[in-house]
Amino acid sequence: MLHIKALGVDDRAVIKLNDVKITSVGTTANGNGNMQFRDPGNNRRYNFQFKAGPVSFIDKTDLRPGYNELKVIVNNTDQGIQGTLQPVTQQDPSFFGMDATITYTNPR
Repeated sequence: MLHIKALGVDDRAVIKLNDVKITSVGTTANGNGNMQFRDPGNNRRYNFQFKAGPVSFIDKTDLRPGYNELKVIVNNTDQGIQGTLQPVTQQDPSFFGMDATITYTNPR
């Protein structure tokens, strides 16, 4: 089980576990926004699940025994979930942070 307790981002992010989109977060808002998954690419409409800060999200289905891959796609926009990609600079940095716990119970 993957239990995410807090998410921080500047400006928006989508989190994948083993190539499955499991959750998303925006700097100052959740809800309808845009996300760019490739560079170069186009903004696509995307519904963000969480606003950055304390959250409670549990994924019980996408972890598997052995190797797992957690991937985070972060967009720097300078406009939260609504903006378009901007270059990362000293004046406009980008980041992502997560507080999470992984537990595994052997199903015998």
